[in-house]
Amino acid sequence: MATKPRVKILWAVDALSGDLQMLKKTAKLLDLMSRKVDCEVEPVCVFTPPNPYLERRGLSNLLRQTEEEVKKRLDGMLAKAPLKSPVVVAEPHFISQPTFSVRQAVTKLSDYARECGAELIVASSHARSGLSRALMGSFVETLVHLSAVPVLVATTNTRTPTAFKNILFPSDLSDESRAVFARLLPFAKAFGSTVTIYHKLQWATDYVALFTSVPLYSQYVEEDGKARAARGEEFVSLAKVEGVKATVVVDKKGDGIADAIAKYAKKTHPSLVALTSDTGPVASVLLGSITRAIMRKVPSPVWVLKSPKNV
Repeated sequence: MATKPRVKILWAVDALSGDLQMLKKTAKLLDLMSRKVDCEVEPVCVFTPPNPYLERRGLSNLLRQTEEEVKKRLDGMLAKAPLKSPVVVAEPHFISQPTFSVRQAVTKLSDYARECGAELIVASSHARSGLSRALMGSFVETLVHLSAVPVLVATTNTRTPTAFKNILFPSDLSDESRAVFARLLPFAKAFGSTVTIYHKLQWATDYVALFTSVPLYSQYVEEDGKARAARGEEFVSLAKVEGVKATVVVDKKGDGIADAIAKYAKKTHPSLVALTSDTGPVASVLLGSITRAIMRKVPSPVWVLKSPKNV
């Protein structure tokens, strides 16, 4: 019988941050992941020199010394946040990025993830605003946007679960979202997780809310809600075939999509929030404000997956 290959996971580490608390959070997530999945974890650090022109100005020795110092910091941080599970940990991989571009740094990491066959990138974000977001937060947000490989994110708000008991899956109920849901099911089955399929009934505009008292419009909302619930039950049936217990929730309240998902996640405290980043007519909203709101506000790790057509 052929042995099932190990799942390759990249562990994105910011060696210059010195933030052991965040590193330990991602380490706990990796330990939890390895309970049911045979993993190989490879720490990865993207390095941007303090001055992109060092080598051009004949200061290549200073550049090399800086790289060596960052590598030492990386080794030191990993030594203080060791993985406790019997998981295979590869030698840290060091990616040198010659410019200050966050997008280019993310592209380098994303490209490497695909080249080495990684199936997941685990990263952390401080989920702040202003300058802190421009430095640390925007890297992870850009990674979520560009990476074809799924990204699991922990923030300062994240409380690391002891098990992946329940997964919240916000969905627009599109075919692409259904395809991502199908990819999520083997993970849910392996961990014995239940899945809540959450759908926010979309209002055309905030102005439409003024007509909620009009009987005809109220009837439309009710009928649309029933149709969405029926579509959600198709997801539930798919999960049942795979041996996973799932339920569907259709939210008819007038909140915006991002706020509604964040509120529901805070109320139910899922072990994990799984987002499809690029499906349906509200793709830009899902990719932008919803992802940011969840990463910043909810106390759960956030797993962002691309639809198969964009992988």
